[in-house]
Amino acid sequence: MLAHYTPEMVERDRRTALAQIGRRRMALVFGWVASCLEDDQLAVTLAEHPRLVQYLFSRFWWPDYQRRMTELYGAAVQPLSATLAAGVAA
Repeated sequence: MLAHYTPEMVERDRRTALAQIGRRRMALVFGWVASCLEDDQLAVTLAEHPRLVQYLFSRFWWPDYQRRMTELYGAAVQPLSATLAAGVAA
């Protein structure tokens, strides 16, 4: 991707996407993204956000997303992150 886009373009698109998601869908999108990340990627992603977002993710967003994911797909579907798979929000 970086062969075609500069880091500035990627950052601009990231900010645009975050602005367009809206507060009501932020938890769902954040949980979905987190479920696709390995532990090292998850740590970097969480570190990019304020402590409030990190707190909301660990206490509310991830547990809610995990509950929804289990209801839809069953317990056999696990996130890539070993930390999240163990039921511990980062």
